[in-house]
Amino acid sequence: MAIILDRAKHNFWITKLIKEAKNELILIVPYIKTSENIFEALQAADSNDVDIILIYRENKLTSKEKSKLLQLNNLTLLHHPNIHCKTYFNGELLIIGSMNLYEYSEKNNREMGVLFHSNDIDSSENTGSSIIADSYTLFDDAKIEMKEIISSAEIERTTEYIKEKYFKVDVLKSFSEIQRDQCEKLNKYFLNKRFIPFETYPDNWLPKCSNYFDDIDVYLDNHRTVIKLNIDPMLHIYMFDEWNEKVGVYDFPNFKCWWNIPDQGILLYWDQDYMPKAEAQKNEEMYYNKIKEALDAVIKRYRILRQVVSSY
Repeated sequence: MAIILDRAKHNFWITKLIKEAKNELILIVPYIKTSENIFEALQAADSNDVDIILIYRENKLTSKEKSKLLQLNNLTLLHHPNIHCKTYFNGELLIIGSMNLYEYSEKNNREMGVLFHSNDIDSSENTGSSIIADSYTLFDDAKIEMKEIISSAEIERTTEYIKEKYFKVDVLKSFSEIQRDQCEKLNKYFLNKRFIPFETYPDNWLPKCSNYFDDIDVYLDNHRTVIKLNIDPMLHIYMFDEWNEKVGVYDFPNFKCWWNIPDQGILLYWDQDYMPKAEAQKNEEMYYNKIKEALDAVIKRYRILRQVVSSY
């Protein structure tokens, strides 16, 4: 759910958005005269090898400010004659508001804007309460406009990274494009198990492997792995009872396993006590191999219990 920003919250969240950018950073603002605080945030992003794409209004950047910005090694600089929007985006956080990257605005102006976020924000993040993530559709719509602005702008300087990618900016990929990339990655590690993007409900896509094993589909998302059983409803109930009698939450190494409702599938969650998920994902091959091992172990247990149920 979006967060309304006043001047103070603009200052907090713009700085945070810049500093916490992981790979790419999009800044679209007509007027730029960076404060010490904002320039330090840009330097921090630059030192983390974040590619910074900055689009400003044509003829509205002084030579002094341009020289200052060109100190950033990973800066791609563009201008556009009709830019009036103020947009900040790092792939996870999106700010659309009234504030320019202008020191006077930071200190004096009455500003108003909106923060959108692709992940939940907890109460520690200057908001007072936990806030649920915004929809993928909203981000996709904003990405379309940002891509059109970039496409119609004039380049002043670009980085080798952006040249090599032909301006295909990863953070501006649509959610369905991201899911296609995710499926390609999964297929690299799962080999004969083919994942494709599947629309679970409108505008929500997950990697799905149909018939991972006979009568079993598998879905993967950021939070869990779902093992969906395509079996007779009565067999579902018998299997559910047998499973919960004989299989424990911690029976599968590195994962917690639940089957709470008969027809909603078996759920695997990465065990944070074993290793924080963010840390595990740094070793991509290990992480996906562990998922595959857990899936295979669940299916092996399922096959054994199904033979037991079939003998009833």
